[in-house]
Amino acid sequence: MSASIRSVFRKLRGLQFLMAFAAMPCLAQQDRGTILGIVQDTSGSVIAGAAVVVTNQETGREFRLITDSSGLFVAPEIPVGTYRVAASLQGFKTKVQEGIALRVSDRTRLVMTLELGEVKDTVTVTGETPLIEAASNTLGGTIERSQVENLPLNGRDINVLLAQIPGVNLRGNMFQQSMNGLNTGGQSVSLVTFLMDGVDASRVDAQTITITYGRSQNRIARVNAEGVQEFRIYQNSFSAEFGSSTGAAVNIITRSGGNSFHGSAFEFLRNEKLDARNYFNRCTTPGCIQPQKPAFRLNQFGGSLGGPIVKDRAFFFASYEGIRQRTGTTLVSLVPTQAFRDSLPAVLRPVADMLPLPNAGASADPRVAFRNEGRSGFLDEDSGFARVDYDLSDKDRLSARYSANSSLTKTHFGVGTGQIAPSDGLLQNAKITYTRTFNPTLVNEASFAFNRMHIDPRGSIDPTVTAFPVTSVGGMAGIGPALFDLSMVGNSFTSLDTLSWVNGRNQFKFGTQITRNQHNKALFQQKLVSYANLDDFTRNSPSSVGLLGYDRTGLRNTYYNFFVEDNIQATRKLSVMAGLRYQFETSPADANNRQANFDPVAGLDRPGAQLMDMPKTNFGPRLSFAYSPFASGKTVVRGAYGIYYVNFNATLVQNTPINTGRPTVVSLTRVQEPNLVGFPFPDVSSFSGVRTLSAVQRDWNTPYVQNWNFNIQQELAANLRLQVGYVGNKGTHIITPAMELNRFSPGTAIRPYPEFGSISYLRANGISNYNSMQVALTKRLSHRLQFNVNYTWGHALDDSPPIFSANSDDHNVRLDYGTTESDVKHLLSFDYVYEIPAARGLPRWLSEGWQINGLTEMRGGLPINVMCGCDPLRVSQFNSRAD
Repeated sequence: MSASIRSVFRKLRGLQFLMAFAAMPCLAQQDRGTILGIVQDTSGSVIAGAAVVVTNQETGREFRLITDSSGLFVAPEIPVGTYRVAASLQGFKTKVQEGIALRVSDRTRLVMTLELGEVKDTVTVTGETPLIEAASNTLGGTIERSQVENLPLNGRDINVLLAQIPGVNLRGNMFQQSMNGLNTGGQSVSLVTFLMDGVDASRVDAQTITITYGRSQNRIARVNAEGVQEFRIYQNSFSAEFGSSTGAAVNIITRSGGNSFHGSAFEFLRNEKLDARNYFNRCTTPGCIQPQKPAFRLNQFGGSLGGPIVKDRAFFFASYEGIRQRTGTTLVSLVPTQAFRDSLPAVLRPVADMLPLPNAGASADPRVAFRNEGRSGFLDEDSGFARVDYDLSDKDRLSARYSANSSLTKTHFGVGTGQIAPSDGLLQNAKITYTRTFNPTLVNEASFAFNRMHIDPRGSIDPTVTAFPVTSVGGMAGIGPALFDLSMVGNSFTSLDTLSWVNGRNQFKFGTQITRNQHNKALFQQKLVSYANLDDFTRNSPSSVGLLGYDRTGLRNTYYNFFVEDNIQATRKLSVMAGLRYQFETSPADANNRQANFDPVAGLDRPGAQLMDMPKTNFGPRLSFAYSPFASGKTVVRGAYGIYYVNFNATLVQNTPINTGRPTVVSLTRVQEPNLVGFPFPDVSSFSGVRTLSAVQRDWNTPYVQNWNFNIQQELAANLRLQVGYVGNKGTHIITPAMELNRFSPGTAIRPYPEFGSISYLRANGISNYNSMQVALTKRLSHRLQFNVNYTWGHALDDSPPIFSANSDDHNVRLDYGTTESDVKHLLSFDYVYEIPAARGLPRWLSEGWQINGLTEMRGGLPINVMCGCDPLRVSQFNSRAD
């Protein structure tokens, strides 16, 4: 098998590997928070039996509570928003605290001090949420609505704000764009779980930010920026409500309406005239003429509207965003000259004529010359969001929301005939929730959610080109369609329920979630021809030919998740969280029973046999604490530990149906057939030993990570907080690059299983390790200024080489233990908002409301991997690293 064709198969398997930690929903409906506190008198003695009323200032909804014998009150699992808290008791003045901003997953702790007097006398304090998180032990951060509105977002992409959280490094390539672990906590194996209002909102088959199939790089916007209230990032050790992600979970909370109407309209514009010139698109030689900047037009427009349907009872919110993007680029390629075309055999002349003639300078090889051609591409995208909240009664609440994103992209990937790749997609996400408040201490929330992804990146816009072989020639532009001409439809159906019960100092949570996943994918069959160089092309002697594609697969699997958790207010200074989570998933199975595994000893299974034996002991304990050592409450010490498992994703075994003998992936090399020709395309399936298989470890080990952290928060001054912490983790049973089971014996064309071609074997036998220091300085808005500064020093190690490479020794992967390819030792990010004072002498409408805002990210470089496009290890995998 040639290096080029092998690269195709490696990318296909590598794409599976990247999705190993994909489509992993969390067990949580965390779109709420908790307000708790102590009611005391001026001497500090607790007051039992005080009446506490917690009121949502936007909707008017009230939650009535009574303090217990410890003076404690808890308003559990209430919607995010701005609240007023009032405490009263006969013989004391009523105390009211307004402007309490409750964010998602917050455990906001208040101290209400009552003064002697008449109940009718009211002491009102307008304040903010406490800066120190004295009752919270979750590491991470919250991006608030004010940051979404005020900070500059290129393309109105809220994902760029993730980098403003300590330990988060946004980096990406064709196959992934995720956070640091990969890429939260330095983990090289886990992608981040994305949620919307607590339910899965990523691609059904991958937890990635972008649509990575095809060349379009469409965004995966489940909700536009206008529909986002805030989003919370849970890192390292988070509660038992969350799981299936070892690195982090990002929970996007959508906006809802209130008792007043509010709306917005916007237009975002970018073009090449306003953009800075690319650093490499410039002329530095004295007297030269600067090249023209590539054409670029981006218009984003839309708006939102929210308000009451029935005052104090029913509310709505809706938003829309449209994107129209046009780009230009200049493609520079080597194409055959007229003389070279005339010299080719008749069977190859139509192949060469699919490329245009040269129009630029000559090359070192007289058979080819340069072709410069301007091409344009476009992206049209429309996204909409709608939400309705209805208080059926004082104890019953119903919420429903729906979002959709439709996109169409066309991209030129070459100068040849029909080398225009279209990609269209429709992404949908919906959730309906019923909340029942039995009494102030007992709340149940039941939800059903639906997530759908339909994406069709195609090989070419021209059907005649799509049917042509994907042809690569060393020293010349590629011919034919783009790789991966496919269609994907993925669905997930989730039912979940969480019960919250407050009993004295304990707040118990019990939850369950069942998710049914459907992975439907068809890779339309493509012919592959690879010539090592122009001489081989002239002789019509390819190094390899092959077929890539399979009929539509319908893989199905189910996730079962259960958890129990207790948040304990042990003392006025100490909060403790103890929880346990259990996860189990079924082995993926094809809806038509066409899948089959391959065992190195027993051989190929019968079609329909169970692929894997899934573990039944995936218990993940969680333990954390928050301790305020001083009476001032301006210092809190926090720590946590937990074990986190990753659900198995059916994408890992999407190629197993090809093991049943259906025409799918085959490859034939010149070593196997010396008289091999590329055109006319041969009947490769008639040869023996050419069918490629995919196999997976039958006795599967679920990858898991032990996370831990220890940090200190200190309020330095009013509205200024410093946090310094240590964050670490250790990964076990990490998935390593697929092992080649059917290598050629050195110096021969003989394989151990001669009836097959390549056999890739997936295992979970790697390890990883990460240690870091994380520092965050936060200033809340005061004196017209707010900012966040974050710094991380970290080091990540594992024994998994780059995704499309191979281990030095498949039988001893520990030989490759070292710095991971995603390791970034230094991360610095900061954002700031400064409100400019109004200028005197100018009208208010002109001088007020101006700000200076900014986002900055700095980071160290990635390790350099020295690779070669060869196979010195003789493991039938190229791109090996130097040793």
